Amino acid sequence: MREFRKKQKKMKKIMNILLTITIAYILIYYFIQPTLTAAVGTGVTMVVLYIMYGFVLACMVVLFQYTNTYSTVSYTHLTL
Repeated sequence: MREFRKKQKKMKKIMNILLTITIAYILIYYFIQPTLTAAVGTGVTMVVLYIMYGFVLACMVVLFQYTNTYSTVSYTHLTL
């Protein structure tokens, strides 16, 4: 049980770091996007946007993996 909790804490730490980086990246992107497009063009802006999509996808995968592994829900008490 102790090893399970260690893995859970490690996964939560990874998830929190990834979410923080992604949220910061999204906020920075949305504030500098008009300036970036004017300065270097649409091509570079699209590359930066795809990097942001990659971060969002990675966050979704880690969040799904965390909830799938460590959440416990008992449906035995539910009745229709």
